[in-house]
Amino acid sequence: MVRLLRYGTVFGPLKERWRYLYKEDLYRRRIEAGPEPERFRSALINWNYDAELHACTHRFGEKMNIEVLRCAMTDVSFLNQITKQRTEAGLTATDQTALSFTHNSELAKKGEQIAEEFIQKALRYWYPKLPQDGIDAVTQFLISESTVSFISSKLGFKTLIRCDVPSPPPAMLKSALFAFIGAIEENNNRSRAELFVADFILTHLIGKDINEIWQIKNPMGLLTKVLEDDGRQAPESRLIWATGVSSVLSTYIVGVYSNKEFLGKSAGTTISQAEEMAARDALRRLFGTDEQRAPIPKHSVEGPEPAYHHIVSGYQVFEHQNEPFRLKYNHKSLNEFQLAYETWGKLNAKKNNAILIFTGLSASSHAKSHEQNTKPGWWEQFIGPNLAIDTNHFFVICCNHLGGCYGSTGPSSIDPKTNKAYGTSFPMLSVEDTVRAQFLLLKYLGIEKLHASIGSSLGGMCSILSGLLYPKNVGRVATISSCIAPYPTAIALRYLQRKMIMTDPNWHNGHYY
Repeated sequence: MVRLLRYGTVFGPLKERWRYLYKEDLYRRRIEAGPEPERFRSALINWNYDAELHACTHRFGEKMNIEVLRCAMTDVSFLNQITKQRTEAGLTATDQTALSFTHNSELAKKGEQIAEEFIQKALRYWYPKLPQDGIDAVTQFLISESTVSFISSKLGFKTLIRCDVPSPPPAMLKSALFAFIGAIEENNNRSRAELFVADFILTHLIGKDINEIWQIKNPMGLLTKVLEDDGRQAPESRLIWATGVSSVLSTYIVGVYSNKEFLGKSAGTTISQAEEMAARDALRRLFGTDEQRAPIPKHSVEGPEPAYHHIVSGYQVFEHQNEPFRLKYNHKSLNEFQLAYETWGKLNAKKNNAILIFTGLSASSHAKSHEQNTKPGWWEQFIGPNLAIDTNHFFVICCNHLGGCYGSTGPSSIDPKTNKAYGTSFPMLSVEDTVRAQFLLLKYLGIEKLHASIGSSLGGMCSILSGLLYPKNVGRVATISSCIAPYPTAIALRYLQRKMIMTDPNWHNGHYY
Protein backbone atom coordinates (compact mmCIF):
# COMPACT_ATOMS: atom_id res chain seq x y z
CA MET A 1 0.00 0.00 0.00
CA VAL A 2 2.86 2.40 0.85
CA ARG A 3 4.49 1.68 -2.50
CA LEU A 4 1.21 2.42 -4.26
CA LEU A 5 0.90 5.77 -2.48
CA ARG A 6 4.50 6.72 -3.20
CA TYR A 7 4.92 5.56 -6.76
CA GLY A 8 1.46 5.08 -8.24
CA THR A 9 -2.12 3.96 -7.83
CA VAL A 10 -4.09 0.93 -8.81
CA PHE A 11 -5.21 2.93 -11.85
CA GLY A 12 -1.70 3.65 -13.08
CA PRO A 13 1.50 5.61 -12.30
CA LEU A 14 1.33 9.02 -10.63
CA LYS A 15 1.75 11.96 -12.98
CA GLU A 16 2.77 14.40 -10.24
CA ARG A 17 4.59 12.35 -7.64
CA TRP A 18 6.04 15.45 -5.97
CA ARG A 19 2.59 16.44 -4.65
CA TYR A 20 2.36 13.28 -2.59
CA LEU A 21 5.90 13.62 -1.32
CA TYR A 22 5.23 17.25 -0.39
CA LYS A 23 2.01 16.44 1.49
CA GLU A 24 3.69 13.51 3.21
CA ASP A 25 6.41 15.85 4.43
CA LEU A 26 3.82 18.40 5.69
CA TYR A 27 1.99 15.66 7.57
CA ARG A 28 5.24 14.49 9.21
CA ARG A 29 6.10 18.03 10.28
CA ARG A 30 2.60 18.49 11.74
CA ILE A 31 3.01 15.35 13.84
CA GLU A 32 6.45 16.45 15.02
CA ALA A 33 5.19 19.93 15.94
CA GLY A 34 2.58 18.48 18.30
CA PRO A 35 -0.98 19.64 18.91
CA GLU A 36 -2.09 23.13 17.96
CA PRO A 37 -1.60 25.50 20.89
CA GLU A 38 -4.76 26.94 22.38
CA ARG A 39 -5.37 30.46 21.09
CA PHE A 40 -7.53 33.35 22.14
CA ARG A 41 -10.79 33.63 20.21
CA SER A 42 -9.82 37.20 19.33
CA ALA A 43 -6.79 35.89 17.43
CA LEU A 44 -9.03 34.63 14.64
CA ILE A 45 -9.61 36.99 11.70
CA ASN A 46 -13.41 36.61 11.80
CA TRP A 47 -13.68 37.79 15.41
CA ASN A 48 -15.71 40.95 16.10
CA TYR A 49 -16.06 41.50 19.84
CA ASP A 50 -18.62 44.32 19.63
CA ALA A 51 -20.81 42.22 17.34
CA GLU A 52 -20.59 39.32 19.81
CA LEU A 53 -21.68 41.59 22.68
CA HIS A 54 -24.64 42.89 20.67
CA ALA A 55 -25.60 39.33 19.77
CA CYS A 56 -25.42 38.35 23.44
CA THR A 57 -27.95 41.01 24.48
CA HIS A 58 -30.35 39.95 21.74
CA ARG A 59 -29.89 36.26 22.50
CA PHE A 60 -31.21 36.78 26.02
CA GLY A 61 -33.70 39.49 25.10
CA GLU A 62 -32.11 42.03 27.44
CA LYS A 63 -31.78 45.75 26.77
CA MET A 64 -28.29 46.46 28.00
CA ASN A 65 -25.63 49.12 27.56
CA ILE A 66 -22.75 47.56 25.64
CA GLU A 67 -20.13 49.25 27.85
CA VAL A 68 -21.71 47.76 30.96
CA LEU A 69 -21.75 44.35 29.32
CA ARG A 70 -18.11 44.82 28.29
CA CYS A 71 -17.28 45.49 31.93
CA ALA A 72 -19.25 42.41 33.03
CA MET A 73 -17.19 40.22 30.69
CA THR A 74 -13.80 41.67 31.75
CA ASP A 75 -11.83 39.78 34.39
CA VAL A 76 -9.31 41.55 36.61
CA SER A 77 -6.53 39.43 35.07
CA PHE A 78 -7.16 41.14 31.72
CA LEU A 79 -6.47 44.58 33.24
CA ASN A 80 -3.38 43.26 34.99
CA GLN A 81 -2.16 41.88 31.67
CA ILE A 82 -2.63 45.24 29.94
CA THR A 83 -0.79 47.02 32.77
CA LYS A 84 2.05 44.49 32.54
CA GLN A 85 2.31 44.92 28.77
CA ARG A 86 2.46 48.71 29.15
CA THR A 87 5.19 48.42 31.77
CA GLU A 88 7.19 46.03 29.58
CA ALA A 89 6.83 48.54 26.74
CA GLY A 90 8.60 51.13 28.88
CA LEU A 91 5.60 53.24 29.84
CA THR A 92 5.68 54.67 33.33
CA ALA A 93 2.57 54.97 35.50
CA THR A 94 2.25 58.67 34.63
CA ASP A 95 2.47 57.96 30.89
CA GLN A 96 -0.28 55.32 30.89
CA THR A 97 -3.72 56.65 29.96
CA ALA A 98 -6.68 55.52 32.05
CA LEU A 99 -8.68 52.63 30.62
CA SER A 100 -12.30 53.29 29.63
CA PHE A 101 -13.52 50.15 31.37
CA THR A 102 -13.01 48.27 34.61
CA HIS A 103 -13.22 44.65 35.75
CA ASN A 104 -16.36 42.80 36.77
CA SER A 105 -15.72 42.19 40.48
CA GLU A 106 -18.35 44.64 41.75
CA LEU A 107 -20.99 43.51 39.26
CA ALA A 108 -20.25 39.87 40.15
CA LYS A 109 -20.77 40.54 43.86
CA LYS A 110 -24.05 42.30 43.14
CA GLY A 111 -25.23 39.52 40.83
CA GLU A 112 -24.32 36.77 43.31
CA GLN A 113 -26.24 38.58 46.05
CA ILE A 114 -29.30 38.92 43.80
CA ALA A 115 -29.13 35.25 42.85
CA GLU A 116 -28.68 34.02 46.41
CA GLU A 117 -31.52 36.14 47.82
CA PHE A 118 -33.94 35.17 45.04
CA ILE A 119 -33.12 31.45 45.30
CA GLN A 120 -33.67 31.60 49.05
CA LYS A 121 -37.06 33.29 48.56
CA ALA A 122 -38.11 30.78 45.93
CA LEU A 123 -37.10 27.78 48.05
CA ARG A 124 -38.89 29.15 51.12
CA TYR A 125 -42.03 29.58 49.02
CA TRP A 126 -41.81 26.12 47.42
CA TYR A 127 -40.72 24.29 50.58
CA PRO A 128 -42.22 26.11 53.58
CA LYS A 129 -41.49 23.14 55.90
CA LEU A 130 -37.87 22.71 54.86
CA PRO A 131 -35.42 23.89 57.60
CA GLN A 132 -33.09 26.77 56.91
CA ASP A 133 -30.12 24.39 56.82
CA GLY A 134 -31.73 22.57 53.90
CA ILE A 135 -32.51 25.80 52.07
CA ASP A 136 -28.93 26.98 52.59
CA ALA A 137 -27.53 23.68 51.29
CA VAL A 138 -29.62 23.81 48.11
CA THR A 139 -28.78 27.49 47.62
CA GLN A 140 -25.06 26.85 47.97
CA PHE A 141 -25.33 24.02 45.45
CA LEU A 142 -27.00 26.31 42.91
CA ILE A 143 -24.50 29.15 43.32
CA SER A 144 -21.45 26.90 43.64
CA GLU A 145 -18.54 27.31 41.28
CA SER A 146 -19.14 23.98 39.54
CA THR A 147 -22.83 24.64 38.91
CA VAL A 148 -22.55 28.28 37.85
CA SER A 149 -19.47 27.75 35.67
CA PHE A 150 -21.25 24.90 33.87
CA ILE A 151 -24.27 27.13 33.20
CA SER A 152 -22.02 29.98 32.11
CA SER A 153 -20.16 27.84 29.58
CA LYS A 154 -23.42 26.49 28.14
CA LEU A 155 -24.75 30.04 27.74
CA GLY A 156 -21.75 30.98 25.59
CA PHE A 157 -19.90 33.28 28.02
CA LYS A 158 -16.67 31.31 27.56
CA THR A 159 -15.79 33.13 24.33
CA LEU A 160 -16.92 36.55 25.62
CA ILE A 161 -14.77 36.70 28.76
CA ARG A 162 -11.67 38.85 28.44
CA CYS A 163 -8.90 37.40 30.60
CA ASP A 164 -5.20 36.44 30.49
CA VAL A 165 -5.74 32.82 29.39
CA PRO A 166 -7.38 31.45 26.22
CA SER A 167 -9.74 29.18 28.15
CA PRO A 168 -11.30 30.82 31.24
CA PRO A 169 -11.19 28.64 34.38
CA PRO A 170 -14.40 27.88 36.34
CA ALA A 171 -13.88 30.81 38.74
CA MET A 172 -13.89 33.29 35.83
CA LEU A 173 -16.94 31.66 34.27
CA LYS A 174 -18.77 31.97 37.58
CA SER A 175 -17.84 35.65 37.97
CA ALA A 176 -18.92 36.42 34.40
CA LEU A 177 -22.39 34.91 34.88
CA PHE A 178 -22.99 36.71 38.15
CA ALA A 179 -21.64 39.95 36.63
CA PHE A 180 -24.12 39.54 33.77
CA ILE A 181 -26.94 39.27 36.33
CA GLY A 182 -25.64 42.41 38.03
CA ALA A 183 -25.51 44.18 34.66
CA ILE A 184 -29.15 43.25 33.99
CA GLU A 185 -30.14 44.79 37.33
CA GLU A 186 -28.10 47.92 36.60
CA ASN A 187 -29.54 48.42 33.09
CA ASN A 188 -33.12 47.34 33.77
CA ASN A 189 -34.40 46.42 37.22
CA ARG A 190 -34.08 43.76 39.87
CA SER A 191 -37.11 41.80 38.69
CA ARG A 192 -35.50 41.27 35.26
CA ALA A 193 -32.36 39.99 36.95
CA GLU A 194 -34.43 37.63 39.12
CA LEU A 195 -36.21 36.30 36.03
CA PHE A 196 -32.81 35.44 34.55
CA VAL A 197 -31.92 33.56 37.74
CA ALA A 198 -35.24 31.71 37.61
CA ASP A 199 -34.77 30.74 33.96
CA PHE A 200 -31.13 29.67 33.98
CA ILE A 201 -30.04 28.85 37.55
CA LEU A 202 -33.11 27.61 39.40
CA THR A 203 -33.96 25.30 36.52
CA HIS A 204 -30.71 23.44 37.26
CA LEU A 205 -32.73 21.65 39.96
CA ILE A 206 -34.61 19.74 37.27
CA GLY A 207 -33.60 16.11 37.45
CA LYS A 208 -32.01 16.59 40.88
CA ASP A 209 -33.14 15.22 44.25
CA ILE A 210 -33.31 17.85 47.00
CA ASN A 211 -32.62 15.13 49.58
CA GLU A 212 -29.35 14.18 47.87
CA ILE A 213 -28.20 17.79 47.66
CA TRP A 214 -28.76 18.29 51.41
CA GLN A 215 -26.67 15.61 53.09
CA ILE A 216 -28.13 14.94 56.56
CA LYS A 217 -25.48 13.29 58.74
CA ASN A 218 -27.76 12.27 61.63
CA PRO A 219 -31.31 11.81 60.29
CA MET A 220 -32.73 10.30 63.50
CA GLY A 221 -31.32 13.12 65.60
CA LEU A 222 -32.77 15.74 63.23
CA LEU A 223 -36.13 13.94 63.23
CA THR A 224 -36.16 13.97 67.03
CA LYS A 225 -35.43 17.73 67.08
CA VAL A 226 -38.11 18.49 64.47
CA LEU A 227 -40.73 16.55 66.41
CA GLU A 228 -39.74 18.23 69.70
CA ASP A 229 -39.96 21.68 68.12
CA ASP A 230 -43.43 20.72 66.86
CA GLY A 231 -44.52 19.61 70.35
CA ARG A 232 -44.77 15.94 69.40
CA GLN A 233 -43.38 12.83 71.01
CA ALA A 234 -39.93 11.50 70.13
CA PRO A 235 -39.75 8.99 67.26
CA GLU A 236 -39.96 5.26 67.88
CA SER A 237 -38.53 2.61 65.59
CA ARG A 238 -40.39 -0.65 65.02
CA LEU A 239 -39.38 -3.68 63.03
CA ILE A 240 -42.20 -4.27 60.54
CA TRP A 241 -40.85 -7.21 58.60
CA ALA A 242 -37.67 -9.24 58.13
CA THR A 243 -36.55 -11.98 55.78
CA GLY A 244 -33.40 -14.01 55.25
CA VAL A 245 -32.15 -13.10 58.73
CA SER A 246 -29.78 -16.06 58.95
CA SER A 247 -28.36 -15.53 55.44
CA VAL A 248 -26.12 -12.99 53.74
CA LEU A 249 -29.19 -11.63 51.89
CA SER A 250 -31.01 -10.47 55.01
CA THR A 251 -33.53 -7.65 54.61
CA TYR A 252 -35.21 -5.65 57.34
CA ILE A 253 -38.05 -3.14 57.02
CA VAL A 254 -38.27 -0.62 59.85
CA GLY A 255 -41.05 1.89 60.46
CA VAL A 256 -40.78 5.13 62.44
CA TYR A 257 -43.71 6.28 64.57
CA SER A 258 -44.53 9.16 66.91
CA ASN A 259 -47.23 8.36 69.47
CA LYS A 260 -48.52 5.57 67.20
CA GLU A 261 -48.61 7.95 64.22
CA PHE A 262 -46.82 6.57 61.19
CA LEU A 263 -44.01 8.81 59.94
CA GLY A 264 -42.02 6.72 57.46
CA LYS A 265 -40.47 3.37 56.64
CA SER A 266 -37.62 1.89 54.65
CA ALA A 267 -35.62 -1.28 54.07
CA GLY A 268 -32.01 -2.15 54.79
CA THR A 269 -29.60 -5.04 55.07
CA THR A 270 -29.25 -4.34 58.80
CA ILE A 271 -31.71 -3.00 61.36
CA SER A 272 -29.59 0.11 61.98
CA GLN A 273 -29.38 0.85 58.26
CA ALA A 274 -33.12 0.35 57.81
CA GLU A 275 -33.77 2.61 60.83
CA GLU A 276 -31.59 5.38 59.37
CA MET A 277 -33.29 5.13 55.97
CA ALA A 278 -36.74 5.13 57.65
CA ALA A 279 -35.78 8.34 59.48
CA ARG A 280 -34.78 9.90 56.15
CA ASP A 281 -38.10 8.82 54.65
CA ALA A 282 -39.94 10.42 57.59
CA LEU A 283 -38.00 13.66 57.12
CA ARG A 284 -38.86 13.72 53.42
CA ARG A 285 -42.55 13.36 54.26
CA LEU A 286 -42.39 16.05 56.95
CA PHE A 287 -40.43 18.52 54.80
CA GLY A 288 -42.49 17.89 51.65
CA THR A 289 -39.48 16.68 49.64
CA ASP A 290 -40.68 13.14 48.94
CA GLU A 291 -39.69 11.40 45.72
CA GLN A 292 -43.08 11.91 44.08
CA ARG A 293 -42.68 15.69 44.18
CA ALA A 294 -40.90 17.56 41.41
CA PRO A 295 -37.94 19.71 42.64
CA ILE A 296 -39.51 22.74 40.94
CA PRO A 297 -43.26 22.75 41.60
CA LYS A 298 -45.55 23.96 38.86
CA HIS A 299 -46.63 27.57 39.36
CA SER A 300 -50.16 26.54 38.41
CA VAL A 301 -51.69 23.11 38.16
CA GLU A 302 -53.59 24.38 35.13
CA GLY A 303 -50.47 24.99 33.05
CA PRO A 304 -50.07 27.87 30.60
CA GLU A 305 -53.59 27.53 29.21
CA PRO A 306 -56.86 28.23 31.09
CA ALA A 307 -58.60 25.43 32.97
CA TYR A 308 -61.08 24.31 30.37
CA HIS A 309 -63.27 22.48 32.85
CA HIS A 310 -64.11 25.89 34.34
CA ILE A 311 -65.68 26.92 31.01
CA VAL A 312 -69.30 26.15 31.85
CA SER A 313 -71.00 29.23 30.45
CA GLY A 314 -70.60 32.02 27.94
CA TYR A 315 -70.83 29.85 24.84
CA GLN A 316 -73.64 29.32 22.35
CA VAL A 317 -74.98 25.93 21.36
CA PHE A 318 -75.75 24.53 17.92
CA GLU A 319 -78.01 21.47 18.01
CA HIS A 320 -78.12 18.93 15.21
CA GLN A 321 -81.29 16.84 15.23
CA ASN A 322 -83.66 14.80 13.07
CA GLU A 323 -80.96 13.63 10.67
CA PRO A 324 -78.34 10.93 11.28
CA PHE A 325 -74.79 12.26 11.17
CA ARG A 326 -72.80 9.52 9.48
CA LEU A 327 -69.34 8.89 10.94
CA LYS A 328 -66.32 7.67 9.02
CA TYR A 329 -65.53 4.58 11.08
CA ASN A 330 -67.51 1.42 11.91
CA HIS A 331 -70.63 2.50 10.00
CA LYS A 332 -71.76 4.42 13.11
CA SER A 333 -73.84 7.60 13.26
CA LEU A 334 -75.05 10.17 15.76
CA ASN A 335 -78.76 10.95 15.51
CA GLU A 336 -78.34 14.12 17.54
CA PHE A 337 -75.49 16.13 18.99
CA GLN A 338 -74.61 19.67 20.01
CA LEU A 339 -71.59 21.90 19.44
CA ALA A 340 -70.47 24.68 21.79
CA TYR A 341 -69.15 27.72 19.97
CA GLU A 342 -68.20 31.35 20.63
CA THR A 343 -67.90 34.29 18.26
CA TRP A 344 -66.15 37.65 18.13
CA GLY A 345 -66.57 40.59 15.75
CA LYS A 346 -69.49 41.13 13.36
CA LEU A 347 -70.58 39.19 10.30
CA ASN A 348 -70.93 41.57 7.34
CA ALA A 349 -73.91 41.72 5.02
CA LYS A 350 -72.24 39.50 2.38
CA LYS A 351 -71.25 36.99 5.07
CA ASN A 352 -67.80 36.63 3.54
CA ASN A 353 -65.63 37.86 6.40
CA ALA A 354 -65.88 34.78 8.65
CA ILE A 355 -62.80 33.01 10.06
CA LEU A 356 -63.20 29.56 11.59
CA ILE A 357 -60.64 28.60 14.23
CA PHE A 358 -60.12 24.90 14.85
CA THR A 359 -58.83 24.14 18.34
CA GLY A 360 -56.18 21.72 19.49
CA LEU A 361 -57.04 18.38 21.02
CA SER A 362 -57.85 19.55 24.55
CA ALA A 363 -59.06 23.12 24.09
CA SER A 364 -62.49 24.60 24.67
CA SER A 365 -64.24 27.13 22.43
CA HIS A 366 -63.03 29.96 24.69
CA ALA A 367 -60.22 31.31 22.53
CA LYS A 368 -60.84 34.94 23.55
CA SER A 369 -62.60 36.70 26.42
CA HIS A 370 -65.90 38.50 25.82
CA GLU A 371 -68.82 39.95 27.77
CA GLN A 372 -70.42 36.57 28.49
CA ASN A 373 -67.11 35.12 29.74
CA THR A 374 -64.41 37.59 30.80
CA LYS A 375 -61.78 34.96 31.60
CA PRO A 376 -58.72 35.11 29.29
CA GLY A 377 -58.92 32.70 26.37
CA TRP A 378 -56.17 30.42 25.12
CA TRP A 379 -55.45 32.76 22.17
CA GLU A 380 -56.17 35.95 24.11
CA GLN A 381 -53.23 37.86 22.64
CA PHE A 382 -53.96 36.92 19.02
CA ILE A 383 -57.69 37.60 18.62
CA GLY A 384 -59.19 41.06 18.98
CA PRO A 385 -59.18 44.61 17.61
CA ASN A 386 -55.92 45.41 15.79
CA LEU A 387 -54.46 42.00 16.69
CA ALA A 388 -53.31 39.20 14.39
CA ILE A 389 -56.90 38.02 13.87
CA ASP A 390 -58.50 41.46 13.75
CA THR A 391 -62.10 41.48 14.95
CA ASN A 392 -62.51 44.98 13.49
CA HIS A 393 -62.59 43.28 10.09
CA PHE A 394 -63.45 39.65 10.67
CA PHE A 395 -66.19 37.58 12.25
CA VAL A 396 -64.33 34.92 14.23
CA ILE A 397 -65.86 31.58 15.18
CA CYS A 398 -64.31 29.00 17.49
CA CYS A 399 -66.02 25.70 18.21
CA ASN A 400 -65.34 22.97 20.75
CA HIS A 401 -64.70 19.81 18.77
CA LEU A 402 -67.34 17.12 18.56
CA GLY A 403 -66.28 14.76 21.35
CA GLY A 404 -64.53 17.60 23.19
CA CYS A 405 -66.85 17.61 26.24
CA TYR A 406 -66.58 21.38 26.87
CA GLY A 407 -70.17 22.01 25.87
CA SER A 408 -70.05 19.77 22.80
CA THR A 409 -71.37 16.23 22.79
CA GLY A 410 -68.72 13.73 23.87
CA PRO A 411 -68.03 10.72 26.10
CA SER A 412 -69.16 12.61 29.22
CA SER A 413 -72.53 13.47 27.62
CA ILE A 414 -75.68 11.51 28.34
CA ASP A 415 -76.59 8.82 25.83
CA PRO A 416 -80.34 9.30 25.10
CA LYS A 417 -80.70 5.53 24.64
CA THR A 418 -79.44 4.61 28.13
CA ASN A 419 -79.72 7.88 30.10
CA LYS A 420 -76.12 7.28 31.21
CA ALA A 421 -72.85 8.84 30.16
CA TYR A 422 -71.50 7.48 26.87
CA GLY A 423 -68.04 6.67 28.25
CA THR A 424 -66.20 4.37 25.86
CA SER A 425 -69.45 3.54 24.10
CA PHE A 426 -69.17 6.93 22.37
CA PRO A 427 -68.45 6.20 18.71
CA MET A 428 -64.95 6.58 17.32
CA LEU A 429 -64.44 9.94 15.61
CA SER A 430 -62.13 10.98 12.80
CA VAL A 431 -60.69 14.38 11.93
CA GLU A 432 -63.03 14.37 8.95
CA ASP A 433 -66.05 13.97 11.28
CA THR A 434 -64.86 16.95 13.32
CA VAL A 435 -64.58 19.16 10.23
CA ARG A 436 -67.92 18.09 8.75
CA ALA A 437 -69.71 18.76 12.05
CA GLN A 438 -68.39 22.32 12.21
CA PHE A 439 -69.38 22.99 8.62
CA LEU A 440 -72.93 22.08 9.65
CA LEU A 441 -72.61 24.92 12.15
CA LEU A 442 -71.49 27.27 9.35
CA LYS A 443 -74.51 26.24 7.31
CA TYR A 444 -76.70 26.99 10.33
CA LEU A 445 -75.12 30.48 10.56
CA GLY A 446 -75.74 31.08 6.86
CA ILE A 447 -72.04 31.25 5.95
CA GLU A 448 -71.36 29.76 2.54
CA LYS A 449 -67.66 30.61 2.23
CA LEU A 450 -65.01 31.24 4.88
CA HIS A 451 -62.49 34.00 4.51
CA ALA A 452 -60.01 31.65 6.20
CA SER A 453 -59.72 28.41 8.13
CA ILE A 454 -57.09 28.53 10.91
CA GLY A 455 -55.85 25.92 13.37
CA SER A 456 -52.85 24.64 15.30
CA SER A 457 -51.85 21.07 16.17
CA LEU A 458 -54.97 18.93 15.69
CA GLY A 459 -56.72 22.15 14.63
CA GLY A 460 -54.10 22.55 11.90
CA MET A 461 -54.98 19.13 10.55
CA CYS A 462 -58.66 20.14 10.59
CA SER A 463 -57.79 23.36 8.78
CA ILE A 464 -55.97 21.48 6.01
CA LEU A 465 -58.77 18.97 5.70
CA SER A 466 -61.41 21.71 5.50
CA GLY A 467 -59.69 23.01 2.37
CA LEU A 468 -59.60 19.50 0.90
CA LEU A 469 -63.21 18.62 1.74
CA TYR A 470 -64.72 22.02 0.93
CA PRO A 471 -62.39 23.73 -1.59
CA LYS A 472 -65.15 26.05 -2.81
CA ASN A 473 -66.14 27.07 0.71
CA VAL A 474 -62.71 27.94 2.15
CA GLY A 475 -60.86 30.99 0.90
CA ARG A 476 -57.57 30.47 2.75
CA VAL A 477 -55.97 27.89 4.97
CA ALA A 478 -53.55 28.65 7.82
CA THR A 479 -52.05 25.73 9.74
CA ILE A 480 -49.66 26.04 12.67
CA SER A 481 -47.43 23.25 14.01
CA SER A 482 -49.34 20.57 12.18
CA CYS A 483 -49.28 18.14 9.27
CA ILE A 484 -51.56 16.30 6.89
CA ALA A 485 -51.03 13.03 8.78
CA PRO A 486 -49.21 12.14 12.03
CA TYR A 487 -45.82 10.44 12.00
CA PRO A 488 -45.57 6.90 13.41
CA THR A 489 -43.74 8.35 16.43
CA ALA A 490 -46.71 10.58 17.26
CA ILE A 491 -49.09 7.65 16.91
CA ALA A 492 -46.91 5.60 19.27
CA LEU A 493 -46.83 8.39 21.85
CA ARG A 494 -50.62 8.75 21.73
CA TYR A 495 -50.88 5.00 22.26
CA LEU A 496 -48.68 5.25 25.37
CA GLN A 497 -50.80 8.14 26.69
CA ARG A 498 -53.96 6.07 26.28
CA LYS A 499 -52.33 3.08 27.97
CA MET A 500 -51.35 5.23 30.96
CA ILE A 501 -54.97 6.35 31.36
CA MET A 502 -56.19 2.79 31.03
CA THR A 503 -53.89 1.63 33.86
CA ASP A 504 -55.77 3.90 36.29
CA PRO A 505 -57.60 1.67 38.84
CA ASN A 506 -60.68 3.87 38.32
CA TRP A 507 -60.64 3.27 34.56
CA HIS A 508 -63.44 0.66 34.61
CA ASN A 509 -63.16 0.19 30.83
CA GLY A 510 -63.68 3.90 30.29
CA HIS A 511 -66.74 4.30 32.50
CA TYR A 512 -65.26 6.77 34.97
CA TYR A 513 -68.61 8.47 35.24
